[in-house]
Amino acid sequence: MDGVLAGPGYTGAPFVLFGPSHLAALAVTVLLLVAMVRGFRGSSGKVKTCARWTLALLLWGQEISFHAWRVITGTWSVQEMLPLHLCALGVWLGGLMLVTGSRALFSVLYFTSLAGAAVALLTPDIGAFGFPHYRYWQFFISHGLVVAAPMWMTFVEGMRPTRRDLVRTTVLVNVYAGFVFVVNSLVGSDYMFINGKPTTASPLDLMPLWPWYLLIMEALLLVVFVLLYLPWVGRDPTRGPRRRSGDIALRR
Repeated sequence: MDGVLAGPGYTGAPFVLFGPSHLAALAVTVLLLVAMVRGFRGSSGKVKTCARWTLALLLWGQEISFHAWRVITGTWSVQEMLPLHLCALGVWLGGLMLVTGSRALFSVLYFTSLAGAAVALLTPDIGAFGFPHYRYWQFFISHGLVVAAPMWMTFVEGMRPTRRDLVRTTVLVNVYAGFVFVVNSLVGSDYMFINGKPTTASPLDLMPLWPWYLLIMEALLLVVFVLLYLPWVGRDPTRGPRRRSGDIALRR
């Protein structure tokens, strides 16, 4: 089958890293994120609630469509489609964060979603599926929304990450990576690329062989987390319409 929904037999235009379609997707993503923040920051509580639910449903809906596409094309597998990558967690937990206003989820997703999705957007792992294939659209919509969720909570709802959040998230990611390593070993997968480098070209190709590149990934992750926290050093983390428990007050 050849077309925008084609599976492994796709023969359309290939995806080119930093090619015109890649740069266009990045530019549109940035513009939409800026428009989201500027357009909704001063909105009423009812409008914000509707927007949060819309973002959450878009997050979950596009992910369900991706699983459906993989099933239809006969490419769904436990080794690739479990929600164990950080970006996949950002989809499901990011939507939950938006509809519940959870400060606890924000404290983690601010770092993991922004770091993971930003790297994914710069180095997409979509094989040969270029514009206008379904996978091209789904990938950039998915990761753009994963970034949008913590940006919404930060710039529209007024939540702020703290130093404690930074430390706790770093520890949690490492504990989670250990869990994923065990799952990978049991089912023969490579979620988070912990058990080996991806089979397609990626920045990991520039790093040493396993397991040494994991040390570099660990250092880079910490650097990115610190950079994400730096803009908020000294800022009041209690700013924003939250409940006493730390969650935002959802308006009905």
